[in-house]
Amino acid sequence: MVTPLDCADSLDRAGLERLIEHMIAGGVHGIFILGTTGEGPALSYRLRRELIDRTCAQVAGRVPVLVCISDTAYEESRTLAAHAKLAGADAVVTAPPFYFEVSQNDLFRLVQQLSSQVELPLYLYNMPSRTKVWFAPRRIGWGWNPASPEGWIVTAVEATATTALKRGGRRRHGVDLVLVVLYLAVVVLKGTAPGGPKAHRAFEVAREQATGTG
Repeated sequence: MVTPLDCADSLDRAGLERLIEHMIAGGVHGIFILGTTGEGPALSYRLRRELIDRTCAQVAGRVPVLVCISDTAYEESRTLAAHAKLAGADAVVTAPPFYFEVSQNDLFRLVQQLSSQVELPLYLYNMPSRTKVWFAPRRIGWGWNPASPEGWIVTAVEATATTALKRGGRRRHGVDLVLVVLYLAVVVLKGTAPGGPKAHRAFEVAREQATGTG
């Protein structure tokens, strides 16, 4: 979702309300805030928190709300995730920390640590055209997080990445992969799969449907 602003650091509150109602009336199955379209990394932390609060209050449980917590500072991501939990969000989403080059091993450890400290389902968000670094699906794969109340985290598997990035004979810079992961998020958050082996299979079915790899 775009972030409606009155000026550089002021939320257009009336515009936000209209936008949310327009999207829900249009039949969206979930709302994703502070991502690439919402220009999350360009917003102040105060504004991000306000957007989370007002979005969750306005949606009021009608559809799942996913909050992007991507940041170069780990503590800021963790703090924003905690705020999203208190506001009533359904899940959090993170892209890799940008600017500094980070190895896949370090990214794997980051995901392990973050997922153990976040009290919401955590989804991984690949957007290498913006971050210049990405989660390699073969390294992360499917993960189950026993520390979270729902018992899992989820990313895309290698086949999904290959299909998304090579579709049409050209690189898609992770856009299709992002859509697949968010599609899976909505499937899970709408109650299809709360966790366990049945959830794993539900994820696989959703992935196959979204990518045509089944």
